[in-house]
Order: sequence, then C-alpha cells, then structure tokens
Amino acid sequence: MRRILLAVLLMAGGAPCLAQPQETIGEIRVHGNHTTPDADVIALSGLAPGEVVSDARLAEAEQALRRSERFEDVDVRKRFRSIENAADILVMIVIDERPGVSADDPTPGFGARLRDAIQWLPILSYTEGYGVAYGIRAAFADPVGDDSRLSFPVSWGGERRAGVELERSFNDQRTRAGVGFWVNRRVNPFFEARDFRQQVRVEADHAVQPWLRIGAGARIANVEFGSGYDARHVAAGPHVTIDTRIDPLFPRNAVHARIGWDGWPSNREAPGDSRRMPAATS
Repeated sequence: MRRILLAVLLMAGGAPCLAQPQETIGEIRVHGNHTTPDADVIALSGLAPGEVVSDARLAEAEQALRRSERFEDVDVRKRFRSIENAADILVMIVIDERPGVSADDPTPGFGARLRDAIQWLPILSYTEGYGVAYGIRAAFADPVGDDSRLSFPVSWGGERRAGVELERSFNDQRTRAGVGFWVNRRVNPFFEARDFRQQVRVEADHAVQPWLRIGAGARIANVEFGSGYDARHVAAGPHVTIDTRIDPLFPRNAVHARIGWDGWPSNREAPGDSRRMPAATS
C-alpha cells in the first residue's frame, strides 16, 4: 500500500503543468462597410493578426472605432476558426456606416448626413371636382427607433397641403401608431368657396389576421369655409382595413379596402364635409 501511495505522489509531482495556449487573432474580417475600405476599418480598430486577444482588448477596439465618429454602430465579435485549435481566433468587425459617407469625405458633417438620409417620394392624386394634386414627400427612416418614419408631405394643385407625420410599428409590425399635423387649402367645387383646415390626427391599428387590421383614430381641426363658417371640429371613430397584398410595392391579384366612420355629436358640419371615410380597393 505504501509503495502504491509513493508511486502516485511521484507521478503527481513529476507531471508537467499543461498550460492553455493563448488565444491569438488568426484573421480579421469586416462586414457592413460599403465605402470605407477594410484596411481602414482594421487600422482604426488597432487590431492585427497574430495579436493576443481578450474580451478587454476587443472592447477597447470597439471603443476606438466608435471614437472615430465614422460609423453609426459598431460590434466587434470573436469567433473560433478551427475546432481542433481553440486558440485560433477570427475577429468579426460589423459596422454600420453613417449616411453621407463617401470616398472623398469619410467623416461627413451634419448637412451631408441629413441630405443623404432623406428619402424623396412623389405625390400625385386626382379627386373629382378638385382636380390633380401633385407634390413631394421628404421622409426619414427610423428617427425614433426601428420601424419608424418621419415625413413632410407638401402638395400643390387641386389641394394645397403641407404637414408633418410620424409613424411607428411595434410587435413585428403587427401594431402601428401615428400622429400627424396638416394645413391644407382647396376650393369647394359646388359652393366655389375656400376650404381651409388645420388638423391634428392620431391613429393606431392592430393586425388580428395577416390580411385584417382593426383600429381607431381621433382628430381636432380648425375649419374655415368661405366667409361665414369658422369652427373647431373634434372627431373620433373606428376603421377596418382588408389588405391581401403580399407585397404592397408590387400589388397583384389582391384586395385593399378600408372603411371607417368618425364624428362627434357636438360638431357643426361644414358644407361639403363627410363623416364617412371612403373605401379604397385595388
């Protein structure tokens, strides 16, 4: 028994300590850059192949990229390049470049970023009796979080209108909410009178089925009609939308219809007003 115990002690004392090999960077990849070259991104991070890597070193590289103020978002990730060699590390640098970045101007100012972030959409509509309205809508994506939009529509012609609208979706776009302010002017074709309105509206809806949305809205409007009518309208009511389009940008073989009602008992209705919202189909 003593001999066995002595042998075990000798083996334990003579066994070499197996040290874990240090993790080193074998490769660096950059994703998300459309203008800034990979070499520039890697140089800004301060990382280099062959360097010993740690969580603290990667966090330092991420902060260095953020301090450069050339990117909207930065994420530095560690990945293993090999199953057999756990010390061989791949570093992924995922970036989101700022709007307005170009090869000639890698750090654009506020004006350049604002100009590049604007999305321009045309406005063209026809209403019987009022004629053609035309204009443009300037929009900004994600101003208050993901799936949000801030837009400024301006139109001329049959309906002169200017406004600001803010929309946002939640729950994977199943729930939508929005608020808007508009000033619009048109001439009523029957009374040949000026119809001038300033309006604030809030609205929300929820998809109970992929093709069916139920919601409600409310509005407050100052209405001036002709020279003898000046009043404030308050209205609220529900609406239902049926939309079987798979892709709204390329609708085909689908139905898109919306119907609703809004009103308020104390409103004094202006000539030409309608409390029932028209249905639209496609």
